[in-house]
Amino acid sequence: MTMKVVVASDPDREDVFAEIQQDDQPWAELALDPETKKFVLTIYPPGDGTAHVFALSEVDRAIAEAKDALTRRGYREG
Repeated sequence: MTMKVVVASDPDREDVFAEIQQDDQPWAELALDPETKKFVLTIYPPGDGTAHVFALSEVDRAIAEAKDALTRRGYREG
């Protein structure tokens, strides 16, 4: 199981966000909150009612990659 980061946009949202996927299923997203100018992590529950269980090193790597991807596009905490 490898996590993948995909920078995405949504027509209902002003800014892009970084979606973190596991086995091509989204489990979290990282975005810059427009009001606080802080990165926020949203975690989605699995659809089958079970818990997400991931290696912490994979989660750390994916979050860092997502933050780097947004930072390269000009999104920075302020």
